[in-house]
Amino acid sequence: MPGAGGPREIEVKLLVRRQDIARLRRHPVLFAGFGKAGAPVRQDSVYFDDRRQSLRKEGISLRVRHIGERRVQTIKALNGNGSAIERGEWQREVAGSRPDLSATAGTPLAPMLADLRDPLEPVFETRVSRTEIPVQYGNSEILLALDDGEIDTGKARAPICEVELELRRGRRGDLFRLAQELDGKIPLELSYATKSARGYALLDGEAEAIARAEDLDLHAGMTRAEAFRAIAHDCLRHMVENRAGVARGRAEALHQVRIAARRFRTTMTLFRDIVSGRGADEVKAQLRWLREQTGPARDLDVFISEVVEPIRARFSKDRAVASFYRHVRERRAAAYRTARAAILSAQFRRLAVQVAGWIEDGDWRSEADALTRTRQDAPIELYAGEQLALLRRKVRKHGKLLRAMDDAGRHELRIKAKKLRYAAEFFAGLAATKKARKRAKELIAVLRRLQDALGGLNDIAVRKSLAAELAGKIAPGTGRRQSARERLFIMQLIAGHQEANIGRLLDEAEEAYAGFRKVKPFWKTRAGRPLLVPATAKQPVSAPAVPQEAPRAAA
Repeated sequence: MPGAGGPREIEVKLLVRRQDIARLRRHPVLFAGFGKAGAPVRQDSVYFDDRRQSLRKEGISLRVRHIGERRVQTIKALNGNGSAIERGEWQREVAGSRPDLSATAGTPLAPMLADLRDPLEPVFETRVSRTEIPVQYGNSEILLALDDGEIDTGKARAPICEVELELRRGRRGDLFRLAQELDGKIPLELSYATKSARGYALLDGEAEAIARAEDLDLHAGMTRAEAFRAIAHDCLRHMVENRAGVARGRAEALHQVRIAARRFRTTMTLFRDIVSGRGADEVKAQLRWLREQTGPARDLDVFISEVVEPIRARFSKDRAVASFYRHVRERRAAAYRTARAAILSAQFRRLAVQVAGWIEDGDWRSEADALTRTRQDAPIELYAGEQLALLRRKVRKHGKLLRAMDDAGRHELRIKAKKLRYAAEFFAGLAATKKARKRAKELIAVLRRLQDALGGLNDIAVRKSLAAELAGKIAPGTGRRQSARERLFIMQLIAGHQEANIGRLLDEAEEAYAGFRKVKPFWKTRAGRPLLVPATAKQPVSAPAVPQEAPRAAA
């Protein structure tokens, strides 16, 4: 567990526009907090790794920072307690420009050194001008650092313009409350990407890559509260790191925002008995708002690519088809403008900071009663097994009559399968044996196939009303409504295309469901012994939890 038990750094990172830095220095809350900016200091930091990027793979960064004549070696690693804003940090002055590996004792890097096959070499550099402002905020002492500079790999460069809020003493929640107050006058964007992560992305040529869900480093002995923080932070990271892609008009970035929101809703359901309250209700309301703003764009994307474009290819010279195609594309463009405006809005920017603060220090934790606190502090592994078993039973029971179901029944099965898949992805890292890890991969793969087939069937059901509504609209460029004959022709083409796919999708869904029934649970053996803890570990006793039927979620 990298960083566990060592010195800690607790920090929130916010992106700021370069033109707003001067205004930020003059922000009234900094003066009210007795902040006095020091003189800007040049800091050049060289990051090291081997050619296999072994440190990166272990979540460790190693740098030597040049501050005037001083050389400071810093090793950072995740603390392993579920918090995305907390890292282990070990600093020591060194004599030269290269790392002093004799000074790594007691750090997560030390055990790795014997296994490194190649020498550690510089991989990229950050060069920034840093201004530090100490701030008294609430009951906390916070160091605000303004960094203005660049990352340089030798082949590519990217700007750095960010604010770091580091907690020196006090409560984590004050970091986010300060961020929200600063954002009231100056746009600040929450970022989960460290400088080292950005450097590696630039090295890979992926400085503007689409962000996706990441494997979670959950481990036996982690509490349920810590596991919730780790999962919720990854969902929020998945969401906010695609904001730049949406700004550039990338359809996949918007799709990933929606996936992140769905994963977050599943997380809220899985942990509903320990995270309920006013804050949870506000988070759910924000997720609903995001779904409403982004849903039509994605629905029209799929409708065009899977239905309209194949029909257009077959009837390329038909006037009604061409007119319908133009109209649907126009509707999609409008829907994308709405989705893009929502994700680039101040509301989205502020909800990210608000939700991150709630994850770290919300009322779900600070106002929890004794029973809820006991549940929060219970080990995650047995609870994970209970939830996975519960969701698995629901999918097995509901899917028995898959072909005979109506659209609503298959939609409900799809939701259950999706929740089980996300839960399996969240908890797969707890699998302690090779057998359990293999089963986890098999389960996730077969659930993905089932979800895809059921999703295709659900899309067909949704498109019936969508197609009827779209076919009756004014044909762009003609100034008239499509005739009844044209509308009927379009509807018949769409219906024929859809019907041709229903049988295939039903076959795929039944095949995937049969495969799902054959996959053994990765959280227990046939005899019922848990597989989410090492065989030599003492089995923890989980706090009592009352499984409840999950509320029906949206597609």
